[in-house]
Amino acid sequence: QLPDNFNQMISTAVQQQQQPGQQHFPRCWGCFRSIQLTQVPVWQSRLVEAAVGLRTLLLRQPYGDQAIFVRRQTLEEMQGFKDWQFLEDVDMVQRLNRLSPPAVVPYSVATSSRRYRKRGFWQTVLLNQVILCGWAAGLDNHTLAAWYEHEHWPLAVQKRCHTYPSLYT
Repeated sequence: QLPDNFNQMISTAVQQQQQPGQQHFPRCWGCFRSIQLTQVPVWQSRLVEAAVGLRTLLLRQPYGDQAIFVRRQTLEEMQGFKDWQFLEDVDMVQRLNRLSPPAVVPYSVATSSRRYRKRGFWQTVLLNQVILCGWAAGLDNHTLAAWYEHEHWPLAVQKRCHTYPSLYT
């Protein structure tokens, strides 16, 4: 969920990050700094918000739930998102980072915690990291999508999560 004045926030972030005296990059894309999970304990939402904020600022790797915005011309030149049902945002951000760092709106956006509530907090955090490691190792997005949907979780991870369910809920 975006704040009411999101368009002004985006305009301000893009303008401020291109002012004289700062290193100039043509900002053709950006995102909100982090996310706030809804309907979970406050400590879980704050932990995810802090981790996502650090990842965004240090690694320039926002994901789709951070309300990524891209100039139309840039999106058209890059031929848009790949027609994938999973990790298309990660692929797009990697391609966008080759053009410029993101303009970061210094606010968080609310996002659903449905998967965290369904799987359990720690199990979801672990699965997300396993998926990203698999992506970095070159596994295809269809295999990783199957893992994400629990069809073909790596066996060691699956056994661990079911052996100690209280740690992951």
